[in-house]
Amino acid sequence: MIATARATRLWHLGNGGRVVAVMLWGSLLVCSIIGGALSALGDPWTWFLLLVSVGFLVRSVFFRVELREREVLVVSWLRTYKIPRHDIENVLVGRYSGALTRFTSSGFFSRVFWTVGFAVDHGDDRSYPVTLLPRRSVERAAAQLGQSLGVAVIGSTWT
Repeated sequence: MIATARATRLWHLGNGGRVVAVMLWGSLLVCSIIGGALSALGDPWTWFLLLVSVGFLVRSVFFRVELREREVLVVSWLRTYKIPRHDIENVLVGRYSGALTRFTSSGFFSRVFWTVGFAVDHGDDRSYPVTLLPRRSVERAAAQLGQSLGVAVIGSTWT
């Protein structure tokens, strides 16, 4: 955790997403480079895969959860979420359910990896797959978030 004058950054909550990015997009990048070298980089699909892979790898550097004065910022794969602090009722922990598990919370990957989410007062409970980590790490991070936000940590409805 890095505390600044205006925000507290929980970089470790993006580590799981960064590992997935390196494994998935890094291997695709290597394959597209090898495939591109073999075809003299003439295939447009090679360039497309190359650019998408580099884009997601670069984006993964910025994954994080940040506690700001008035909001919680979650930097994820395709967008950045800003959740007003006063809207957060609880911090949620639950099994990972995302693209790697075909959006189900069953199977080995979902038993091992969990994510952090937030229950907000307008009923939009949400997990953030970019926060995936082993269960104990998620529970520690959620406890830290709950304490900082002054809310309870509970099991989620998506487990």
